[in-house]
Amino acid sequence: MKRFAYLTPLLVAAACTQSPQQKIVISNPSDFQRKQVVSVDVSEKAWPATGKEIQNADGTIVPSEWIDANGDGLTDELKLVAEVKAGVSLELIVSESSGGEPVKMTQAEISVKEGGAWQGQKYIGGEFVNQTKVTVPESHTDHSYWIRYEGPGWESDMVAYRSYLDWRNGVDIFGKTTSDMVLQNVGQDGFDSYHVLSDWGMDVLKVGYSLGMGAIGRFQNDSLYRFQNMAGMSCEITKNGNLESVITTKYDSWVTEEDTVSLVSKLSIQAASRVTKHEVAFDQPLTGFCTGLVRSKDEEYIQLEEGDYLAIATHGKYSLNGDNLGMAVLAKKEDIASQAEPDHSHVLVFKPAESVTYYFLAAWELEPNGVKDVETFKKYLSQELIKLNTSLNVSLPQ
Repeated sequence: MKRFAYLTPLLVAAACTQSPQQKIVISNPSDFQRKQVVSVDVSEKAWPATGKEIQNADGTIVPSEWIDANGDGLTDELKLVAEVKAGVSLELIVSESSGGEPVKMTQAEISVKEGGAWQGQKYIGGEFVNQTKVTVPESHTDHSYWIRYEGPGWESDMVAYRSYLDWRNGVDIFGKTTSDMVLQNVGQDGFDSYHVLSDWGMDVLKVGYSLGMGAIGRFQNDSLYRFQNMAGMSCEITKNGNLESVITTKYDSWVTEEDTVSLVSKLSIQAASRVTKHEVAFDQPLTGFCTGLVRSKDEEYIQLEEGDYLAIATHGKYSLNGDNLGMAVLAKKEDIASQAEPDHSHVLVFKPAESVTYYFLAAWELEPNGVKDVETFKKYLSQELIKLNTSLNVSLPQ
């Protein structure tokens, strides 16, 4: 007589639906611990765009963004914050969502006044309202009181930046004393209040007549030009994500000397990083396109090379609060035509091209776990150069 084993319906369902655990393995080839955003192409995995999360082996949740680029309900790209010790591999698990709120670790915004009126080049009255896209009117200039903190802002959990959306076009630094997102509160209680240290931090850089840090300029006939003469500007928040945010600015018909060029600037920042990536595209190759750093009498100038990349940097007690601040511009050596030292700035001049990509960063002493001395800053800067040269390795085992 044959004997049969019967499974309950619940056990049958479990046996039919159970699937192997899906994993992501990230390897760190560097001799130092790295914490950074990693992008993973998961377009072949058919993972849903919602309802999933990434966990460490101990069950802790890894910050992640699930990106559905084509709107079909499936994830095409996965971004996650990987923290991997030197020379080892990290195994992450793709799990069902535990229902927690995603952590916001980056932000981008631009806020202009509505409900008031222009009186000459000043905007009187009204309230600040965040916008997705702003076209700058001809009446706008510096200190028009129309744009909150005078231009777009972008931040990570480590640092915040702003650029002036007027003829100055400098990039400024908001040092942060917290990892929380802060830009939404900056400048709301008074136009220049961010120049004073508060519970979130402050504006720490005096830009003056320089490029500030990493801004666009042109070095021609031994002179540094900013955007004094152009047909128009528009700025768009093209991404305001949890782990990456992007600002795109279009500059129409910028005139320097006898040349006119239009260009598009794309500024992006990622979680767990002080680095801004700056991608610039021109409508024609431009001779003398440059970027740089403000010069200070209290600085120590630094120049480092690592692999394909070069960094120019300064460090010293030149923040507006009188404490240590480090700044750097990082670029591929093969893209650089020359270096210059005009009044107020250290300058990198790029070779003529239809597009240029470079990076900039700032590290303030009063940040949580801030960089407090020049030797620590040099070590940190060297590691950022190594990151540009050597990626973390990502695999999706079956």
